[in-house]
Amino acid sequence: DTAVIFGETHVTYGSLNRQANGVARDLIAAGVKPGANVGVLADRSPKMITALLGALKAGATYIPLDPEFPQQRLEMMLKDAAPKALVASSRLLDTLPGGDWEVLDLDAIEGTSKAPPATELTSDALAYIIYTSGSTGTPKGVEIPHRAAINFLRSMEKTPGLSQSDRLLAVTTLSFDISLLEMFLPLLAGATVVVAGAEDVKDGRRLANLISEEDIT
Repeated sequence: DTAVIFGETHVTYGSLNRQANGVARDLIAAGVKPGANVGVLADRSPKMITALLGALKAGATYIPLDPEFPQQRLEMMLKDAAPKALVASSRLLDTLPGGDWEVLDLDAIEGTSKAPPATELTSDALAYIIYTSGSTGTPKGVEIPHRAAINFLRSMEKTPGLSQSDRLLAVTTLSFDISLLEMFLPLLAGATVVVAGAEDVKDGRRLANLISEEDIT
C-alpha cells in the first residue's frame, strides 16, 4: 500500500519503514541515545517523513527545522536545543552553522529491513520539541511527550475521522505543530499522505490543482 506520494514518487509502507530504519541505524551509530535531541532540516519530500520516523525509532526527540527560516532563527534553535545529531538534506549541508553535533546527509542514508534496537521509552518521554514564533519575545521550545502526541492523533482519527481510503494533503511547515497530524495521522490509519511541494504551498491555484489531481479527501 502507498504511504506517501510526492509528485511522481510513490513510497510504500514497507519502503518508508526501511528508510526510517536506516535513519535510526545511522543516528544510533552517531551516538544518539534514547532521549537525545535530533535536529531535522529537510526539504519537503518523503525523506522529510523518514527523517522524523527515524529519529523516533532511535528513541530520540526530533527538532523540526524549516530550511526557509532565517539563518539567525535556525542558529538560535540549534544552540538552544543542543542536538546530538542533525539530519539534513544534501543541498542544505553547506548552509549549516557549525556546532557540537554529528551531521548526517539524509539523501545518502540507505534503508534496511533490520529494525533498530528497541528503546526503553515511557509515555512521558519527549517525541519532539517545537519552537514558538517568538512574537512576544525570544522563541521558546515547547516539549511534547509521546502520550500527548498519541492522544491527539487517536482523537483526530475518531473525530473528525480518518480511514484507510483517505488521502491527506500535507501543506504545513514541519515547524508548525499541526504538521504532526499531517505526517503521522494518515500513517497511523493506514491512509496516504500526499506531500505538497515548497512551491505548491505558496500558490493557491497550484494547491487547488494538486487537491483535484491527487483526489484529496
